[in-house]
Formats: sequence, structure tokens, C-alpha cells
Amino acid sequence: QSVYLIYIRVLVNPPLIGSTTITLIDQNDQIPTFDIRSSVLSVVENESGNRIIAQIQAFDRDVDYPNNYVQYRLNGNLSDSEVNGNFFVASNGTIWTNATFDRESNKTLYRLFITAYDGAPAWDAKNNQPNTQDFQFDIQVIDVNDVPPVFINSSSITISINETTINGTG
Repeated sequence: QSVYLIYIRVLVNPPLIGSTTITLIDQNDQIPTFDIRSSVLSVVENESGNRIIAQIQAFDRDVDYPNNYVQYRLNGNLSDSEVNGNFFVASNGTIWTNATFDRESNKTLYRLFITAYDGAPAWDAKNNQPNTQDFQFDIQVIDVNDVPPVFINSSSITISINETTINGTG
């Protein structure tokens, strides 16, 4: 409750009655918080096209809008350099990619940080910046069996095995 109505009665002769309203104004003093500190997600190699990887959500305990309105952005300063251009974050918290990953020739793990920020300057901000909180994601590239086996020695080798050899004796 942010509005309070107070009635005052003074017991004198004649009695005096008055009222006043007190309105509490929400200060933007709460930072967006995530339920967990970090998360590991995955993408499958050789997939192409726009794909949603995850939907994240942070909560801001301020009472009023815009102080409790949370949006999201990729923090390029903290994330791996290869993240930019491969992963994207919508303001609603959707993490997506349109890149095609090859586990054999590229990285197998990408670390990205997403910043959640609220909708108004922080109550103690000297530069009109909102409250922020970073969230770490590790995105693993899942291997697909797409590379056939190759013999290291290309010359032909003949191996003979006696037909009476017991299994497992090599």
C-alpha cells in the first residue's frame, strides 16, 4: 500500500477533526535479480537459421513502474569476443542465434554475460543509469557425428587372425 489516509481527532470542546493523506513514492533502490547465478546451455553443431536458445527472467522488487520494469542486453565487455555476431539478446530476455557452429573447427564453449536493467535511474545514480545485474551463460556446442573416421597411415596393412582365436585375446 502506498497511500495512507490519517484521521486526527482532538478531544477539546468543541472537538476538532481533520485528515491528511500520505503518499509513499517508490525509490528505484532494488536491483534486478536472477534466481540462479549461472547456467549452461547448448547448441547443436551444423544447425542453421534463427534459433531461440533460452528465455531468461530477472525480478525487480521495486513497487512501481518503471522502477520494476526489467529489460535485457548482451554485455559485450564481459562476454567472449566471439559472442558478438553469433549470439543476440532481445530486450524481453530471449537469447537467440543465427550462426552455424562447427565443433571441429570452432570453439566448443562460448561464455556470454547478459545484463538485466530496470526502467529508471537508480535512486543513488549520479549519471542517471538504471540498476543492473549481470548473468553468466556458458553455451556448449554439441557434437554431431559428421566426420567419417580416417586411417592415419594411408598405406595398406594386412592383419591375420587365426580362426580359433578366443574372443578378447587380441
